Amino acid sequence: MPQLDLSVFETDFDPHNRTKQCLRLIRLIQANQAEESDVIQKFNKNPLKARTLMPANQETLLDFAAHLIQRMKHEEITYHTFEKNLNEAWNFCLYLDKGEVRKCSIGDVDAWWNSQMERYLKKEISWETIKKLRTCLIIFFQSIEGLPPHKMPLRVENVRMPKRPKERLDEVMPTQNDIKQLIEAVYEEGKRYTIRDQAIFALANDTGARISEILSVRNK
Repeated sequence: MPQLDLSVFETDFDPHNRTKQCLRLIRLIQANQAEESDVIQKFNKNPLKARTLMPANQETLLDFAAHLIQRMKHEEITYHTFEKNLNEAWNFCLYLDKGEVRKCSIGDVDAWWNSQMERYLKKEISWETIKKLRTCLIIFFQSIEGLPPHKMPLRVENVRMPKRPKERLDEVMPTQNDIKQLIEAVYEEGKRYTIRDQAIFALANDTGARISEILSVRNK
């Protein structure tokens, strides 16, 4: 097993406990213990965590961790990026099960990507998440193959992103309690709005009438 220089995680400034999360991830890969099914179900963890790594993939992941640590020392990536990339590389190796990641084929990568696309189409994961998965896989294979950051690994060339969906505004539906507070806040003595305005809001809420219909209402 490669010896990792963990001195990069020694810092007095870690407000989000990122270094602890990174170290925990490294230790989990080193220990290579399968998560129990009840723990996975209780904490909604990745079902792949019920598997263990084959020794060759465990060593590859620790080599990848050493690679990421060197990039951190050169201030190329953050603790968050380290944790994200190593964790997704671990998930990919668990997906391969008994297959060796250094020997995996384009077909193996395509099968994994199709499984992630299926999750995306079922709306189980977002577009941002699937983009992250693709980016992490590219970085992982660049490390395995000794490629520079701008070079696309051959085995990942078929991994294409779906078109980004158009952003839609979320429809905000106020509760009746929200509306009650609004109506009560409309009329205050000496303020801009009058008791007539308060009555208009209340009538609109009670009847669903158009504003033009409400304004045409007369006492008689």
